[in-house]
Amino acid sequence: MVTAPYSIAREVLGFVYVLREVGLRAWRSRSCCRACTRYGHTRRYAMRMPHAALLQALVSELRSLATPERARNEKAYLKSDLEHLGVRVPEVRRATLKLTRARLPRELEPTLEFADDLWGARVHELRMAAVELLIDRADLLDEGHLPNLERLVREARTW
Repeated sequence: MVTAPYSIAREVLGFVYVLREVGLRAWRSRSCCRACTRYGHTRRYAMRMPHAALLQALVSELRSLATPERARNEKAYLKSDLEHLGVRVPEVRRATLKLTRARLPRELEPTLEFADDLWGARVHELRMAAVELLIDRADLLDEGHLPNLERLVREARTW
């Protein structure tokens, strides 16, 4: 079953208010070249791009790679109350790094905010994406971020 991107955001992430306020079309219309219009991001507006649009793009990418049977098996194996999409770890890593390297500034605050957004989604693969993002940008973190990282480990409820 294919659902519209707005309903995915409503069901999975709850960021529909951001999508309504800002709108993906508004961001695409501010592009500076044909490639930016086609791929939906610009260097000029990357800092102001809402995380909801990036989350929606990542969810769409992961849903296209998902396998329902794998999702059922993962959920049973991990005894998890999170939603599982059924995407393999290397595919989650590839999709996350591709999108975040292209659309998310390599700065501390946007990285931490987006990792928190991913973690709060209560979807197993998005939590894996948050971990991959933090691993990719570990050079931005210092010992002051240990309490936040410890919180993520405690909330993981997995092994």
